[in-house]
Amino acid sequence: MRLIINNKAVTLMELIVVVVLIGLIAAFTIPDYKKSLQRSDEKEAINNLAMVWEAMKIYRVKTGDFVTQDLAGVADINQLLKINIIESNMDYSCTYNGGASLLVCDADSPDGWGLRFHTSSGVFSGVARGVIFCYGGSCPTCQATGC
Repeated sequence: MRLIINNKAVTLMELIVVVVLIGLIAAFTIPDYKKSLQRSDEKEAINNLAMVWEAMKIYRVKTGDFVTQDLAGVADINQLLKINIIESNMDYSCTYNGGASLLVCDADSPDGWGLRFHTSSGVFSGVARGVIFCYGGSCPTCQATGC
């Protein structure tokens, strides 16, 4: 009589190959995923800062001047300018410098880069009023001269 033995076990070599393949796939996809998230944050910040800039122009028409106070976050910006920026990974703020009659609005990333625009009538940081530009690090796609 002949016995049929059915071995359905996974060998150690097969297990090692699978683990190595999963590691290789992760090594190539995780950095791309992080870059995609940064580009997404940047596009969102560009759109939000553009909305803030347009709201600033409306505010100026109504009051005769740009905002002349600090705005320390999304809640302050939304309340004063009557817009609806949604909280995200970026930290938004606007800082007023009375001596220079300058308001600078920033969107700062937790990764160390940020986007900015200003309301100065002249050139500030090499960029004209209302132009959104990269500062303080390496932005995913924007440059220091504009997005």
